[in-house]
Amino acid sequence: MPLRNEFPWFMSVGAEFFGTFLFEFMAGACVFSSIHTGLMTAALGIGISLLTVSYLTIGVSGAHLNPAITLAVFLSGKRSANKGGIWLRWWVALLYMAAQTLGAILGSCLLVGIMPDSETHEADGTTLTFLAEGELTWAHGLSVFIMEAVCTFGLVWTYFAVEVDENSTAKGFGPTVIGFAMIVGVLAAGPATGAAL
Repeated sequence: MPLRNEFPWFMSVGAEFFGTFLFEFMAGACVFSSIHTGLMTAALGIGISLLTVSYLTIGVSGAHLNPAITLAVFLSGKRSANKGGIWLRWWVALLYMAAQTLGAILGSCLLVGIMPDSETHEADGTTLTFLAEGELTWAHGLSVFIMEAVCTFGLVWTYFAVEVDENSTAKGFGPTVIGFAMIVGVLAAGPATGAAL
């Protein structure tokens, strides 16, 4: 039974689905644009997309928008200090992660589906994909894994510091701080790994 300031679980799961769908679509479009304009376009676009969608969903679902954050919140036994953060039972955590995964897949598919072939094929015959891939991806798997793990840890820690910690000094600005953490993560890991965070 929801508390007075909480939404029912199905509304929270829906917010995670639509939020992740919108984030993946917008972030993917920014990555596509960065092919011609560079890493800063991708980093700023992805970070600001996350910031925007976080503000949209924070009051309903706690704005996890990432299975790593949902898993960390569930395992910690805490909830977002924001009124939208619900206590995650195991089955709600699984529904969050399924909704996030499905939303991300469908957002990516929509973006790829609306891109004209002329924009997704290079002159040399190669096809542009939306796979997170960097200079080290294929040759240095362990390095890529460690870099992605550290950057993802930074994102999750930021979420906990601004949205779960009841003593946070970022009250009301949590999504902004999280968006900036994403920008830093993309700038740090993007060239080497593709920054899948």
